[in-house]
Amino acid sequence: MCDKSSYRDAMSRVASAVHVIATQAGGCTASAVTSVTDEPPTMMVCLNRKTHLGETLSNDFLRYPSAAYFSINTLGCCDEDVGKAFAGMTGLKGIDRFQVGDWDMGYSTYSPILRTAVASFRCRVTEIRLISTHYAILGEVVQAVRKEEGDSLVYVDRHFLRAA
Repeated sequence: MCDKSSYRDAMSRVASAVHVIATQAGGCTASAVTSVTDEPPTMMVCLNRKTHLGETLSNDFLRYPSAAYFSINTLGCCDEDVGKAFAGMTGLKGIDRFQVGDWDMGYSTYSPILRTAVASFRCRVTEIRLISTHYAILGEVVQAVRKEEGDSLVYVDRHFLRAA
């Protein structure tokens, strides 16, 4: 089996879009985000089970299975400050991170949308699985928004870069 350090080093070479996963309780950055299917539109996010957001979504889903929502906000190249805030690089925690960026807090679905994101998805949690250290969270997309212009922000070699 591959050791953890070698795996992490190899994965650092894989460029990925930078996403902020958010609820009104807070948010975090994630690169493990993917489309699952378009019928019904479904996304998957993988979050470390030690994160506050992972625990919050898991608990909300167990208590209120039809009312657990989150958003996926794909950052544009102008959103590096947002990415750093939600990655914990600025010292901001919890809902204070929403001070960075222009957010629609989504009070009807409890899933904030970053107005400058190149794409945003509001999702209703449909399934959560614990896989070793991470939650794999499936969400049915209830709203998708695409910004007409702008390049994506990517993360590769442990640095933020502009995708052109």
